[in-house]
Amino acid sequence: MSFSRRFGITFAALLALCFARPAHAVLDIENRGPTLQAGAFAMRVTNIGALGNPYSNVGRSFDPSFEYPRGSGIEGLKSADLWVGARRADGVYRVSGGPLLEWRPTLAADDHVREALGGQLGTQPDVDDDGDGRFDEEALNGLDDDGDGEVDEDMGVSAAQKMYAQYVDDRPEALDYGFSGGEPHEALHLSVQQEAMTWSVPGYDRIAGVRFRVTNHGTETLEDVRIGLFTDLDVSAAGESGGHLNDRVQTLPYVIHYNDGVSSVPSVDVRAYGAELPVQYSKSCIGSISGTASIVSDGVPGSGLPVFGVVPLSHSLDPIAIIRKSQLVDNRLDPYITGPADVSFGTSYFALDLPPGQGGPPVFDADRYRALAGQYPGPPSLDIAHDYAALVSCGPFARMAPGQTLEFELALVCAPSVDSIANTVQLAAITRRGNWISRYADTTASLIGNFQAGKSGFTGHETCYEAPPGLNFRMDPHCYQKYPVDSDGAPPDYSIPMLHGTCTWVDLDCDACTGFNGNETQSHWSDPARVPPSPAYRAVAGDGRVTLEWDNSPEVALRAPTNGATFAPVRFTGYNVYRLSDWKRRGLLPGPESFQMIASFGVDTLQGQAPIATITDDSIDYDIVRFGAKQYPIGRYRFEDRRVNDGFDYLYVVTTVGERTTVVSPALTFIERFESPVLTSLDSLVSPRAEARTAAGQAWVVPNPYRAHAPWERQPVAGDTFGRHVDFMGLPRAACTVRVYTLAGDLVAELPHDGSSGDGQLRWNLISRNGQDIASGVYFFTVDSALGQQRGRFVVIR
Repeated sequence: MSFSRRFGITFAALLALCFARPAHAVLDIENRGPTLQAGAFAMRVTNIGALGNPYSNVGRSFDPSFEYPRGSGIEGLKSADLWVGARRADGVYRVSGGPLLEWRPTLAADDHVREALGGQLGTQPDVDDDGDGRFDEEALNGLDDDGDGEVDEDMGVSAAQKMYAQYVDDRPEALDYGFSGGEPHEALHLSVQQEAMTWSVPGYDRIAGVRFRVTNHGTETLEDVRIGLFTDLDVSAAGESGGHLNDRVQTLPYVIHYNDGVSSVPSVDVRAYGAELPVQYSKSCIGSISGTASIVSDGVPGSGLPVFGVVPLSHSLDPIAIIRKSQLVDNRLDPYITGPADVSFGTSYFALDLPPGQGGPPVFDADRYRALAGQYPGPPSLDIAHDYAALVSCGPFARMAPGQTLEFELALVCAPSVDSIANTVQLAAITRRGNWISRYADTTASLIGNFQAGKSGFTGHETCYEAPPGLNFRMDPHCYQKYPVDSDGAPPDYSIPMLHGTCTWVDLDCDACTGFNGNETQSHWSDPARVPPSPAYRAVAGDGRVTLEWDNSPEVALRAPTNGATFAPVRFTGYNVYRLSDWKRRGLLPGPESFQMIASFGVDTLQGQAPIATITDDSIDYDIVRFGAKQYPIGRYRFEDRRVNDGFDYLYVVTTVGERTTVVSPALTFIERFESPVLTSLDSLVSPRAEARTAAGQAWVVPNPYRAHAPWERQPVAGDTFGRHVDFMGLPRAACTVRVYTLAGDLVAELPHDGSSGDGQLRWNLISRNGQDIASGVYFFTVDSALGQQRGRFVVIR
């Protein structure tokens, strides 16, 4: 190869590098972004370690932050930011997540917030959806996490709606960013998987469950690790500018009781009080969950605004610490303990309108770590109204080795009043606790009830435990000491070696109530109803009509295996069709109460539904058979809405209706009705339009004259201010250009349009080509296409 040839290739490569489009992380913080809205509230979810909308006050995004009721414009949160602090190998304490944007996603174009709806195929919690012997091993990230060639095919979605995001603290963009306060960001080399979820069942629909999984992906062991959520709860009425400055904060303790039944161990005889003969061991599994929530309410008496709160619920526990607490081992294992044995949280309050160190939040990492530890001064009194924030935190975890993951779980809640939020807090705690279920095959039937047979979930054996690398010790896996058995002489020794690489079923917490009747897995964040999913659907605009088409996926999904956490299965009964045409609103979207049911179709017609057979297209062939049912694509069902007007904006939602029958007694049966939530976005607008004409010269302008506004306009709100428009109708069935001129002949706007597919209507927002509102007056327009030219005029009165 010649020198000139080699030089040409090298030079071309350098040019490609110099002029290549730079890669940017997908920061999900812009307007009309992912929103948790299946419940009674709307909450923005980001992938920068913040829940809520931290940029609403700077005009970057106008999405609701934590709006309750949904569509009301009443807000309860600026943002809730993840903080993780630790001591690095150099002895310096650092905190990731103090200022925004220390957490960032990777540069992958698809590394953004993703959504999953409960009940969809592949989302059943604690079910082996893909048949590979594992449970919920996939995260919703667009990746093949388990290496089987499939993506996001086995996820546990135990809510009506769940949103996933992942991010890290050591992106170069974060390390090089100039943060306010002047302190450079120094990474701890952490990765985070974030999950936010909600439910549509009344009562539970005011809960946003949140789980963070924090992983040390670096090469150094971190020490004294603490995890917290800095929650800037602000209660403000719709359109109120200073409502966050007069909030009141309080700590709300809660206790909720549960009854898991009775755990029996027939092979162990104990002597009951007052009895002469021994009886088999049994224990009533009744307990309680207790904790405290931080609640913020409006400081103006009688304002009637709702209240909001944050409820810390759980975090990772150290198995060795639990073993040590149960006295199954002695203090020789103390050096191997890396975390707590019990759930415990601390809460600190700060006033954002006060200086740091005088009640205000910390600015530097060293002080942020002190705040996580509860050692940084807050406001002198909580009885004075301020702009409050609550920092809930857990830890310390003595060590976090490379590859180790810690979990941190909590809930954000809302309610109409302080009195009613107490019940919501309790529901959040019991929902996170969940139910004990059976994931794995049990021991042989003949061994069930034998205190030495724990596989899986019998006689208190709730954990298949494997010792960490480098640690081998002996322990009684059955915790025989929990049985009140009188013994002459030394108690029996059932201890066996606990080895790394070998999984042994053990009673880790020495409690017969955790792991019995074959239920060895506690399924957290249980769905109280298993609400059916909505179908996949589309809305197609026509001339004076909108056609909705959807598939039958909910009917198939409701036949999928479940984990038994709900009381009885939900059966499919039909579909409802909703339309939004009333655009009176305070935010981007009105609340769900503004959606009007326009049609209902059912398997039976006892409640006035139309027969589902009337909208079934039998000419559409099925795609696949799942769970013994044929799955059809979009088009299986078709409904045409003709009560619409051309040029008006509509939103449509198709929901699934199901029922569950619960037999309380032979004489009492409950039938509960469930419906998938009304979920949609402003980007799903559909507008009926005039049909294109086969000849030129038939276009007209609507309305004409335009008087300040038109009936079809959406009420302007922040983030959607240009809803007004005039429409050119009757355009030719061809590519054309509409030009608008003043009486003096000045070109105001040039609007291209392609009517070759039949769309004969073009919308114009009354903004000139110079980006200005047009003035009142008479305007001329021309329509140029291959079919000919047309001229016309219209009037605008502002």
